[in-house]
Amino acid sequence: MSSNVTVTSFTVSTLTFLSQNVIIHLPIILIFFGNLGCLCNYITFLQKLLRSNTCSLYSLCGSTADFLVLNVNLLQVYLSSAFQLGINYFASTRFLCKFFLYLLVLLPQLSTTFLLLSLIDRYACSCPLQSKIRKINQYQYARYLVASGIFYSMIASAHSPIFYDNIHGFCISTNPGLNSILYIIFSGLLQPFLMLILFLMTYKNVLQSRQRISCSKGDSTSVLIGEKILTIVVTAVLSLQWIIFYTYSMVTMNVLSSVERQTIETFVSGLSNTIYYINNTKSFYLYTLSSDLFRKTLRRFIFKYVLHKPYLATTTQMNTLTNMFSVQVANKTQQG
Repeated sequence: MSSNVTVTSFTVSTLTFLSQNVIIHLPIILIFFGNLGCLCNYITFLQKLLRSNTCSLYSLCGSTADFLVLNVNLLQVYLSSAFQLGINYFASTRFLCKFFLYLLVLLPQLSTTFLLLSLIDRYACSCPLQSKIRKINQYQYARYLVASGIFYSMIASAHSPIFYDNIHGFCISTNPGLNSILYIIFSGLLQPFLMLILFLMTYKNVLQSRQRISCSKGDSTSVLIGEKILTIVVTAVLSLQWIIFYTYSMVTMNVLSSVERQTIETFVSGLSNTIYYINNTKSFYLYTLSSDLFRKTLRRFIFKYVLHKPYLATTTQMNTLTNMFSVQVANKTQQG
């Protein structure tokens, strides 16, 4: 009996220490590396070789959404846990409560929606040449898709301002059950499911006939296809681990529990929520890891504008980059 009490006491004290001294400061690390990654994404995707690519447009929009998530949502998490400056401190009126909660749900939704749009773009690229879906790969249509994605995200996040209100100075949910269900569906389960469907559809097209992909072997469009696979897997894992724990918390909300269990749940909650925000930090590092074109484009920028030195690429690399640019010019000429 005494041994069990000692183990329980040690567990509680250890997890409490980690929650108050380690996990509480992890958001600052994510904010720093996330902002650095967003800046590098802007620099790379705005280079001449990539900026006319529709997938780059979605990636730029996604980086903007990630930047806002890090500096609004995650910063609020840090201020709340480290300095007790929670949402009630900023949302002191009914309007601010609804507006701020809307942002907290909308911004992550936008980030994932732009990833979905880039997957739709890759799917269109794998369709037959005569398919009308391929029009999505044209820049003029991509702009409409961006606007449609923003509109969808606004609708999918509308439950937040509807079910939250300022009551006696506290910004709380007026219908926590329904609000949680809608959040789990639209912000948790639906997005990984749609990503999986789009990936399987694209993979099926590629298997049926690689010749159907108009993007040549050296084209930047085909180079970016493989990178999306890794992005889908990482995004799904990071999102689902949080939504699973969130669902568990909602189901056991009114269940009486011991001090040890409460401490464990608090620790897991803080850790899981922080891990979730890696979704908004990861893009640059995944691009760098999985896309040779992305690395070369960023390297050329660094050599030219930072080091002020010529970029000495190998003959093979130069031929590859030249072929990519030539194909892009040909595609733009055909679209014109």
